Amino acid sequence: MLLVRAGRRQRGTRSEVLFTRTFALPLGLFALAMRIYRVLPPQWDIGVSPPHLSDLAWIVAICALWTRRWWAHSLTHYWGLTLDPRAMLTPALDAPGFPHADFVDFWGQRTLVVWAAIYLA
Repeated sequence: MLLVRAGRRQRGTRSEVLFTRTFALPLGLFALAMRIYRVLPPQWDIGVSPPHLSDLAWIVAICALWTRRWWAHSLTHYWGLTLDPRAMLTPALDAPGFPHADFVDFWGQRTLVVWAAIYLA
């Protein structure tokens, strides 16, 4: 609810651009770090390492936050409020709990994309 209020209050102001780009940077850095981690030799697995549709949501969310393009905004809204919550409700994780990088990647990426979709709403 706070993200929706912040988005509505900032709409059309200079602080909106600053906030959305500041939000896009950590999302991009986090997702990029996790993609690099996935392609390193000890973690590489053909069944897990290539991106899936929900893994592409972070790219579209960054584009929506940075450029405010209508298509990226729409896809972030759709994927961030349908695909990622569904994945969070029914996680299929074979990895151990919290300190493991797979756990942090799964929950961190999806949480940030959902927050971006809520903010953009």
